[in-house]
Formats: sequence, C-alpha cells, structure tokens
Amino acid sequence: MILDRIKRLAQKNGQETAFTFLDKGENLELTFGEIFEKASSLAVSLKKNGLRKGERILILSDQSPENIIAVVGSMLAKGVFVMVPPPVDEGKRKRLQSVLKACEPKFCLVSHDLLEKMTERVLTEILGETVCLLNVNKQKDSVAEDIDLTRKQDDLVYIQFTSGSTSEPKGVMVDYGNLMSSLYDSGASIPREQARVGLSWLPFYHNIGLLCIILRNFYNHTHFYIMKPESFLKEPMSWFENCAKYKVQFTAGPNSAFALCANAITDDIARKMDLSRLRYVLNGSEPINYKTLQAFAYKFRLTGLDINCFCPAYGLAEVVCGVTTASGGVKIAEIDFESYKKNKFVPAVEGKHSKTLISQGTLFSNTQVRIVEPSTLTLCKDNEIGEIWITGGSVARGYWNVPREKDSTFHQHLQGDDKEYLRTGDYGIIYKDELYVTGRIKEMLIVNGHNIYPNDIVNDLYHQISALCGCSFAIFQTEIDEKERVIFCIEGQFQDEITYDRLVRQIKSVVQAVYDVSPYDIVFCKPYSFPRTDNGKVKNALVKEIYCNGLLHSLYSSCASVSIAEVETEMDAVEWKIKNIFEFILKIKVKSRNDDFLALGGNSFDSVELVHMLKKEFDVELEFNDVLEHAKVKELSLLIKQKKKHGEVFVRKFNLYEDVVLPDDIQIPEMYEKELSQCQIVFLTGTTGFLGAYLIQSYLEQTNMKLFCHVRAESEEAGLQRICENMRRYELWEDGYEKRIVAIPGDLKSDKLGMSDEWYEKVANEADVILHNGALLHFLYPYSYMAETNVKSTVDCIRLACTGRVKYMGYVSTFSVYDNPSHFHKHVMEDDPLTSSEGYLLPYSETKWVSEKILEKARERGVRTIVFRPGEITGSTATGKWNFGDMVSRSIVASLETGQIPSPFSNLYMTPVDYIADAIVYMMRQDTVWNHAYNLVNQKIMSGDELCRMAKKMGYSIHIVPYEKWRQQLFESKDKDNALKVLENLFEADMEDESCIIRRYSDAEPTFDVSNTMKVLKNSGITCPPLSEELVEKYIRNLVEQGVLSK
Repeated sequence: MILDRIKRLAQKNGQETAFTFLDKGENLELTFGEIFEKASSLAVSLKKNGLRKGERILILSDQSPENIIAVVGSMLAKGVFVMVPPPVDEGKRKRLQSVLKACEPKFCLVSHDLLEKMTERVLTEILGETVCLLNVNKQKDSVAEDIDLTRKQDDLVYIQFTSGSTSEPKGVMVDYGNLMSSLYDSGASIPREQARVGLSWLPFYHNIGLLCIILRNFYNHTHFYIMKPESFLKEPMSWFENCAKYKVQFTAGPNSAFALCANAITDDIARKMDLSRLRYVLNGSEPINYKTLQAFAYKFRLTGLDINCFCPAYGLAEVVCGVTTASGGVKIAEIDFESYKKNKFVPAVEGKHSKTLISQGTLFSNTQVRIVEPSTLTLCKDNEIGEIWITGGSVARGYWNVPREKDSTFHQHLQGDDKEYLRTGDYGIIYKDELYVTGRIKEMLIVNGHNIYPNDIVNDLYHQISALCGCSFAIFQTEIDEKERVIFCIEGQFQDEITYDRLVRQIKSVVQAVYDVSPYDIVFCKPYSFPRTDNGKVKNALVKEIYCNGLLHSLYSSCASVSIAEVETEMDAVEWKIKNIFEFILKIKVKSRNDDFLALGGNSFDSVELVHMLKKEFDVELEFNDVLEHAKVKELSLLIKQKKKHGEVFVRKFNLYEDVVLPDDIQIPEMYEKELSQCQIVFLTGTTGFLGAYLIQSYLEQTNMKLFCHVRAESEEAGLQRICENMRRYELWEDGYEKRIVAIPGDLKSDKLGMSDEWYEKVANEADVILHNGALLHFLYPYSYMAETNVKSTVDCIRLACTGRVKYMGYVSTFSVYDNPSHFHKHVMEDDPLTSSEGYLLPYSETKWVSEKILEKARERGVRTIVFRPGEITGSTATGKWNFGDMVSRSIVASLETGQIPSPFSNLYMTPVDYIADAIVYMMRQDTVWNHAYNLVNQKIMSGDELCRMAKKMGYSIHIVPYEKWRQQLFESKDKDNALKVLENLFEADMEDESCIIRRYSDAEPTFDVSNTMKVLKNSGITCPPLSEELVEKYIRNLVEQGVLSK
C-alpha cells in the first residue's frame, strides 16, 4: 500500500528532499522524514478532534507544503480527503458550497498563509458551523505509538470532484485498490530511473497534480520542484526556465500551456536554455493538438529538447488519472476527413482532405478499453469511431451519493459481457494498439449527417486566423426557427466593430471551406465572460444555456448586426415566394430582399434543392450556375421574371474577353540574363495542394534549386508546418527537405499575393522562375467568385515576374480550356490559339481560359512563359492514393456503387500526379521550352466497357445501361451521399443536346496533341504510364480504403 511506501521512505531516506517549493522567496524544502512526522502528528490531532474512519476531510489547495502534509495526514487518520481550490472568487466559492453540500466534511485543513490571506472569520462563515477549521501548521500532537497503516482495497482514500465542461461537479470515489493500480501503471509507463527529478505548476486539486505529482512522488521515490499556477500564468516561460535551472527530467502540462510557451519563447531565450535532460513531458488534461506540438518543438529546437520526449496521455478522474500514455515518441495517424465526419477511421490518401490525429499511447496493463456505438451499445467495427468504454483496476467505484441504478456512467454492461464498464463520454478508436481520442460526445455537432468536433474547428481557426489565437470558444448547436443552428461564442480581446465584421467574414470563410457549414451566429464577448471549471475549461453547456436565455453579455453578434435594408412588406409576389423557399430549405427567417442564400448558410446540397424548388414553383428552366450567380432574393426574382417574360433566362453575361486585361504598367524591365537551366530559385504557388506536394518533391529530387513556397499561413513557421504536413499526408516528406524550402506567407486573393513588403521584395530580387500552380477549383462556384483568385493571381504573378529580377513565368492550366464548341470533334494542337470563349461547361475552365489569354499578352511584352495543361489528375503510380472529389473519381464510385455504367461513357484521361509533376519540373529546366504550351494528357483512354470488365474482375456486380436510364435514376435518388448527387445539375441536358455532358466528354470531345511534350521529354526517361489493369485496380482499392467505395 502507498502508506507503507511513505513510512519506508521516511525511515530509510528521511533526509532526502521530496518537494522543493519555488515560490517562497528562498526555496522551501520538504523531506520525506518531515512529511511523515508532521502528517503523523496531524493524524493524531484529527483523531483527537473526533475524526472517524471514512469521514470526509476538506483540503483547501494553495500549492503549499501544508497541502502535502494534509494529504498524507488524512490518509494516516483513515479519513477520506477532498481537495478543492480555496474560495478566492465567486466562482470558486459556489464550487466550494456545492462540494460542502455533497460530501458533508467534518474538517477543513488550511495552510497558515491561506488562513492569513482569507482570515479565519471569512472561512468559518463559508464553511458553516459543522466543519472544524484546522491550521495544519499548528497541529503538533506527539505520536505515542505506531499508526495503523493497514487498509483494505475497497477503503476510500479520497473523493475527486470533477468539474467538466459539459456537466456539474460530481464526486469520484477512489479507493486504495484504484489508487495502487493507477500508481503502478503510471510508474511502469515512466520509469523512475529516467525521471528522478520533476517539476510542476499544475494545481494539487487537479487529478494530474494530485496523482502524478504528490502521490506518484512517494510511489516512485523522486524529487519534485513545485511552482504556483499563478506564477506560470504570469510568466509562462518560467516553467521551462526552471526546468533548465534545476536539470529536470519530468514535467507535465495541458496542450494550451505548450501553445503559450511556443508563442512566448524567442531564439535568443532558447539558446540560453538547456533542456537536454528532459526525458518525459506529459501532455494531458485537454485535447492534444499535433500542430501545437510541432510548433513547440520548432520554437524550442535550440534548447536541446527532443520532440520524442513528449508523452501524450489520455485520462479522466473516473479512472483515477490515466488510461494511456505514449512514451518514446509522438505517433500520428492521417485519416480521410470526409470519412472522419461519418465516424469512420480511414487512412488518408494523397491529395485528399485529411485530419491529423495524435496517438495518446498504448493502454495501461491494468486497463481494458472497448469502442462502443453509443446509441445501440454494441461494439464498433474495426474502422468505426465510437464511445470509449473502460474497465480495469483503476476505474473508480462510482460517484459519491449516486446509487448504482441511477448511475449512467459507471457499472455499464455490453451485451454478452459480464464485465462492468465506465462510459467516458469521449469518442475515439484503437488503431494498431494505440488509442486516438477524437472528442466529447456531448459537444459534437451533427450537420448534414456529418459529425464535427468543435475542437477541430477551433484548431483550424487558430491556425488560419492569427487574431483568434488565445481566444476561448464555446461552439454548440441549438434549435432556432425549427432548425438546428451552429453558434460560435468567442471570448477575447477585440478592438472595434470593423474588426468584428472582418473576423466574421474570415471565420465563415474558413469554416464553410473545410466543414461545409456556416455559423448562424458568431458572438464576441469580452475576456472572462465565460463560466469555467476549476481547471479553466469553458463550461460549454452553461454558455449555451446563457446564450439561449438571452443573457450572454456580448460585444458583437453577427445576427444582431445584420443590415436590414428593405423589410418584407417591400417584397413583391415573386420575391415573397423566393423568400419562402429560402426559409423552407434553410429553416431561417429571411429579412431582406438583399439576403443571400449562400451567406445565410446554404451549402452545396442546399443549393441543389434550391434549383429544383425554383424550377417547380415558377415552371422555368434555370441553369445551376446562373442561380448561384444570382443568390440574393431580388436577383433571383429578376432572373425568373426575365425568363417568364422572354422565354429565356436573364443572366449576368460575362464577356470573358473583357477580363483579358494586363495593366499597362506591367512591363519587362530588362532582358533575361539566365537560361532556364541556370536558374537557382523558383517561386512556387499552390504548395499545399495535391499536385503542389509532388511538384515540391520533384524539385527537391531532380534539382539543386531553392524553393520559395507561397503558402496561406500567418508566419513562416506555420507555413513550413503546413507544407510538411501536406507532404507527409502523401508520404513524400524526407528529413532535410526543410533546408531548401523557404515558406512565404501569403494569399492568392490579396494584392501582392498577400505577401508582406519585405517578402515581396525578397522574391522579386532573388527568384529566377515563377511556377504558378495555385488556383481555386470547384464544380459549383460561379466564374465571378473563382476569378477573384484564379485570374487576379495570374496577373499578380506576371507583375512579380516583371519586378526586380526578370523571371520566367510557368503556369499550370488545364486541358479543359479546350472544352467549348470551337474545339469539339477536332484534334487540338498545343500551340493553337484559344480564340473562342463561348460555351464552357465549367466556370473553372473559363478562369483558366482568361488566364492563358492574359499570359499571351505578357508574352507579347517579352515575358517568357510556359503553359502546362494537365489532364484529369489521378493518384500516384507508386501508392495509388487518390484525391476523391474530382469528376473522374466521383464517376467511378457512382458507377461501382450503383452497379450501373452509362452508355455512352465519358472519356477518362486519367493522368498520374507523379508523372505530371516530374514532367513539369523537368521541362522547367530546359532552355527551349518557353513561349510554348504542353498538354500533359494520358493518351490511353478508359472506356465504359473496360471499367465494367475490371470492376467485375474485382468482384463488383455491374452492367452497362442506357445513359437516359442512368441519368433518370440519378435524378430520382434522394441519397445525398451519392457520389454524383451534388453534381446532378451538370447532367440536365438530354443526349440530343450537344451541350450534354456525356457527349462533351465522349464523341464530341477533341483529341489532344502532345507533340511538344513528347519532344521535350524524349530523352528524360519520364513517360506517362499506360492505363493498365494493375494501376486501375490500385486506384479502386485506394477508393475502398478511403471509405468512399464499398469492397
């Protein structure tokens, strides 16, 4: 038992220092002998004052030596201690009152300093007449005889009152059996020999502070330096400065603390700090963010600290403290983001939006975990994320004063399993014997059938919007106007209303892009507005309650600040009907003729429903993209009226030639001094995309060039981190790559590509080559929206090419610039002029046409340009990993899932991404390539018959059906998960219409000349691989691994 160890340490190692307190002016030391002696005296005093076995003893935790003595003394006296923070503010006073009511303590133990600070009168008034207040320093009764140390396994040792972010405090009953099991496991995970000296600022009333610091110190016979929490909060770097000063080997903290220190440290501070002795850095208590660990490791790289010393851990008070600890290095899993939103754990593939999960380690030896579907209480399948259920010796006895029959957390059973389990309320999965925790069930958002964890949203916002770093969030759903709404409440320091408007736009942009959801209301609050737990966590449930009751004191609300230019009474009959359709789909009140369907929160699926309902209501034929171009109530009204009046849709016609503008001030300042083969520095955009990752690898492997990588990020460090993460996702990153990469923060939509003046000047004067690969690609977005990024950034890149050192201008376009009637049924040559802008199916193709025409103007002014037109970019030939979401992958998945392939079938020019990247980088080093275009298109086309044959060979039941039948079944489908459902508007034209998509991409589609490409690549060894059965099978298997296609 733990008491035997404490006594033995006092007898054999009594003079050794157990704890050193660093906030007492001169360091105050407490030896093992002193602790046992003073604790024994305290135990005698407690018994003399009437303490009986099992009665509760309150300890007011102020991080003092007396707290240690109070813990051991309570145990020696056979009492049950309850450690809580002192009532120094209103929140902690209410907390103490709820604990007093729940556990009815007989004694309250305080330090001399706390008693002087708060006064005996005040404390007695709070505690009431039934609680005996004792100053630990004054309990000096002599110990006449040995104290009985025998304890039963089921004897209670303490009650840990939790204060979770989603519930009221509950008292977890921990007995000696639970305690010893947990101490054994924590001791085994972090060997004493490598962690003899520790340091902590964590509060003693926190379960990590109590178990991992106080009690583990006795169990493992170590020495701990103790800081006060307020010292850390006042000066975060004092944590690691003390670790260096005292040659600490073990420390612990929550994820947010590491983020604070990463922001606080500078290289100058780091160089003066030696943390090479740190062996174990425990990260627990909060959701762990891998980006935080990476940023911390980078910022502390000069201290000698190794990231492998990090020990991500998962635990909760209901299991005493820990369930898992990852020792010996940080492990991550990259999983498919779309599958993740459906609670599926599917390894990510290159180019696909992924989610990084960090392992919280392997299970402790005395613990078993089951992953359970919470609604059916059945075991999840291997790749399913579910609720974490735990059984084992560390699982506590239950909640204080909560009968077993009313306890929905402890003592739970699975069908066919006699063991009792603890329901944690946390989602997670075990993968390769490692536990990955994804979030809290109660806090999870369910939007459009997808599961979204608020912590994921917060991490993305921190990463992309620097003004939000350090802010606290409460994100939840609540029913408003008969629809579940997503509400963002943000607490922080903000400046003025302009800042709020800008932040609202930025937040909506990030959240909409990643999660396809738009917050209904974004509320900003001043600091310290949110109710919190003792550990500083925001009480989400209470914030939600306050918000719903209209009691949240906000500085700004995006809902309350909506400008209502015109009231409903000013709407005519058509506008009124459109308003009603908006409200029916979005379940939201439309207040103005200027309300925009997308701004109100409409997503891709909502937009499809809008088009269908407008057609039905007004009996008009509407084009999907035209509706998105006119997304306001008054614009849609005008669109429909024009159609009804003239028999055709009034659309905002874009004469694309009007956008083919290169400002006159963009002129080449001098002649080229270098050939392409002599260039040493390339400026590359689109570096965190699918093709971008492979371009970086090709440059680093094929050449000795330095890479200026344009990346959307707040800093150079964050940008390099994004690039590294993206390449790791595709299994491309190699150690040492960072030496030749310079991450340059920017944004393609902004002036000067979003670069600071310093960065812009550096690129302008040092780069030799620009390769503009970045672009916004979306099947549904209108031209005007995408042109802001795609066309503008092309002009800005040309301007950059003509600023400072004159540069070669490489541009990644697309073979879809040929997708208009002027090229149908023809063999198109690479250097043929693109004369017609009429008849494109996709606005994305229009942006690329305009950009190429602008490049022609640049070429006329002397800029040396190289244009690359990739075909349909598919997965790597090496791994088969593919980015699901493009037209080709959606077509294949839809066909295999429905068991039907349409006839005729679209031509599929499946061109592997690694071939495209290698070809581009090689050609960008050849002196004769400029002022030409190059089609990078696979000459081997997959037919419907071939796909059918290969699919059958892999076990799929599939057959060919007429296109009209296949199309009708697509329209009648109500399953939003259908791979092509979201794009069904593209299939509206009949086969008789030459604009029919299936005709455009089969018999009408041009054939593509590749003479220029073949000539340059002739002796390079780079060839486009044939579309073999082996490669297609590799692609299909990868789609299965992503979870988007059944086996």
